[in-house]
Amino acid sequence: MSAVRVITITTDELRAIIREELERAQGTSGPAPDKLLPLAEAADLAGISPETLRSYIHAGRVPAKRAGREYRVRLSDVHRAMEPQAPPEVDDSARTKAIIRRLKG
Repeated sequence: MSAVRVITITTDELRAIIREELERAQGTSGPAPDKLLPLAEAADLAGISPETLRSYIHAGRVPAKRAGREYRVRLSDVHRAMEPQAPPEVDDSARTKAIIRRLKG
C-alpha cells in the first residue's frame, strides 16, 4: 500500500503549475514576458479574467499602454501584480504610548 501525501497550495500556485504544464505539453514557452500583449490575451495567459486585469490597471497595480481603445500590458507586470502583497507595516508606537498613558492615568 502506498502512502498518500497531501499538500496545500494557493490558487495562484495552482495556476502557475497548470500554465507550466500546458506550455510544456504544447512545446512552447509562450510569449516573451516583456512583450506588450492585448489585455484579453494577457489575462488568459495569466489565468485571470479580463475584468480583474482591468481593475488591476485602474488601481495602478499593473502599468498599461493604450493602443487605440485597447490596453496592452506586459505579462511580467501582470504576474508581479498577482504575487501576494505583504501588508504595509504600521508604526503604532504613538498609538501604543497613548493607550498606555490612558491606562496609567
